[in-house]
Amino acid sequence: AKQMAALQAMRANIMSSLDVAPEWEKDIKEAKSNNSSFTEIDWDYKGVDTAAIESLASALEKNTHIKSISVSGNNLPDSDVIILCNAIKKNKDLPLASLNLSFNQITKDSSVAIQSLLMRSGLEVHLFGTEIEKEMEGFDIGLDKLPMQKL
Repeated sequence: AKQMAALQAMRANIMSSLDVAPEWEKDIKEAKSNNSSFTEIDWDYKGVDTAAIESLASALEKNTHIKSISVSGNNLPDSDVIILCNAIKKNKDLPLASLNLSFNQITKDSSVAIQSLLMRSGLEVHLFGTEIEKEMEGFDIGLDKLPMQKL
């Protein structure tokens, strides 16, 4: 953990000395502005860190246009996945149809947060290459316990 923090600090120093903003900062601004033409966040293998996930979670609070979020291959820990899942769960107006969490450091510690999203109508959650991929394959969301909507 200390090595990871040191690497992140070193990366931040290099980025600031180059005066280059991380690629995801633009996406966060677009999501915060609730731009109707901005519907997809693709952060696959971008070296996304906790600060970026926290900023994205904040940006999603009032967004009503993001349909797809992919953060595959960033070695995100459970704590980041939980932050993201909770933000998605809170915003009932977010039209999210796809969440790709594949190839991150996801364990059973974040499974409750992920499972809560699986009950969201029309949302696909991708977990390839994670410890809980196999556990989630047989997940029964208990449809018989969900309140039925009247037609």
